[in-house]
Amino acid sequence: MAAVLLFSSQVAHGHVGNSAMQFALQRLGVNCAAVPSIFLSNRPDYAAVHHTQTAVETCDGVLSALEANGWMNDLRAIITGYLPSEAHVALAARWIERLRAANPAVLYICDPVIGDEPDGVYLDEAAARAVRDQLIPLAQIATPNRFELSWLTGLSANTSGETVNAARALGLNTVLVTSSPAENETRLANTLVLPAEAWMATVARRESVPHGTGDFLAAVFTARLLQGYRAEEALALATASMDALVSASAGLTELEMAASQSVWADPMPWPIHELFSTPHAPVLMTA
Repeated sequence: MAAVLLFSSQVAHGHVGNSAMQFALQRLGVNCAAVPSIFLSNRPDYAAVHHTQTAVETCDGVLSALEANGWMNDLRAIITGYLPSEAHVALAARWIERLRAANPAVLYICDPVIGDEPDGVYLDEAAARAVRDQLIPLAQIATPNRFELSWLTGLSANTSGETVNAARALGLNTVLVTSSPAENETRLANTLVLPAEAWMATVARRESVPHGTGDFLAAVFTARLLQGYRAEEALALATASMDALVSASAGLTELEMAASQSVWADPMPWPIHELFSTPHAPVLMTA
């Protein structure tokens, strides 16, 4: 039985997309089913890469078979990540609505993999707009990075206050913003924004960090919620796991997930502090 359904990219070598999330969830004791939206030999920034998008019909068939075999009867959460086309986004939206109609308690976590600084949007523009217009409104939780949050809302997120304001503009119960601004330029923050409060966990800014930390953080945060932790507790544990993994991966081109699992899977909670504890009126997103 799958407790979490993943729909994102998958690589043969490395740890991004499903290849990061699946291992993290399983290591924390959470069963999951992973459907690849695209399959790659490795990340595109290597000298050689081979990739192919998974046909939408194939993804649909895989999901239908999982459902028919009863493997989603105990589903508790859905996470979407990199979806390469507008058609993949539409398929995800249809299945999210279908699965939540059968079980309204299922959480949908949207990791809007659209782009990052300094390169900007790297997803197909039509797909990016579809994520914003079709998936974000279905989500209970979103996990954008700072660039994605600004792109989704049309609002600046250059300070902690602006980050909270922009996150609330998404209109969701829970937004976890990664790579958000901290108190000074030597640190970065994971900022958790809830309807009536906001929390921040800061980490040291590093010159070079392997890709996949956003996928990993979304998976660990989800796992901790499913284990019964409150959102701010899940933030503290997920940030501690991420920092331990990044430290273990220093100087490497890929996250050292397997070799460091004994450290990141059972960390001490990371220090967090509260930013706001009163409701803020949401700001409407711009088109």
